[in-house]
Amino acid sequence: MQSIKHLIKASTFLEDITPKITEKSHSISSGESVELTFEKDGGYPCPEITIRIDSATPDKFATSWTGSDPTRFPARVKAVATALRDLGMNGVFQVSYKDGQLSIQKDTDNTFSSLTEGSNLKDDIESLFKGEETAVLSIELWGLMPAFEFTGENLD
Repeated sequence: MQSIKHLIKASTFLEDITPKITEKSHSISSGESVELTFEKDGGYPCPEITIRIDSATPDKFATSWTGSDPTRFPARVKAVATALRDLGMNGVFQVSYKDGQLSIQKDTDNTFSSLTEGSNLKDDIESLFKGEETAVLSIELWGLMPAFEFTGENLD
């Protein structure tokens, strides 16, 4: 997981998408998958990216994006992250973009809400299943790796 800085200056993408997110904020907050259209299409397709908006880090957001150069982070997704922050919509979201169409969905189950920078995956998983004799958990961690199965025994 890496951090990307929010927009600090106005952008046409931010001005375009903020009212659309505002209009659909109830649906987004309830975890519905919402499709929004940018006025200006084009740009590179962006497969599903996970972003975490947290009021504790107002200048940046966490993402599953694995690019090595943060200046190449998709501008439309950065605008979405900034709009969500500006609207006070914290949480984990799945975002994708292709041909002017943006898809956004909030993770409302909070399955991995404790996962933050510096957290320990093993400890997080163990805390989820503490007291269970055997636990099987299939997860996809922030889109960073394919789903894998974790089997823990005697997690006390």
